[in-house]
Amino acid sequence: MKHHIWIRPLCIDSSAFEKIVDGFKVIIASSPILIAGDLLTSEPRIEPNVILFNGVGDESEQPMQFPLFIGDWYRYNIFYYSPEKPQVSCQIVTNEKPYDLIVMALLLLAKHYIGDLFQIDSDYDADHWQPAIDLCKSVLNLDLVYEPINM
Repeated sequence: MKHHIWIRPLCIDSSAFEKIVDGFKVIIASSPILIAGDLLTSEPRIEPNVILFNGVGDESEQPMQFPLFIGDWYRYNIFYYSPEKPQVSCQIVTNEKPYDLIVMALLLLAKHYIGDLFQIDSDYDADHWQPAIDLCKSVLNLDLVYEPINM
């Protein structure tokens, strides 16, 4: 079961989130990977307060939900939450399905715009992250690096 883990603030700065959403729209418009919404047949949700998508049909696994604010309605990806800290650990199982590339690009974008308050770890090594890094470079002209945390 291949997955990614990230630690993020409960609430992301709205200007950073807007940049993530704008960059994500460019990525999916430029990518050959098709994505759907959480119900596998619906359109992905890319809104000012949430990004929600999955693979299409048999190329889906767990939905990726990336909201501005994590509240009681948050359904997917919660791994660990501590009320003592204003952050949450999240995870997604992608099992190397094609939409994994889009998940990794989103996580890299989030790390870029949120900074040290956002950390990523993964079952995959740095070589597996290179296509997502290359995608962000080619369509957004961002030089991103995958720097895993030790969990």
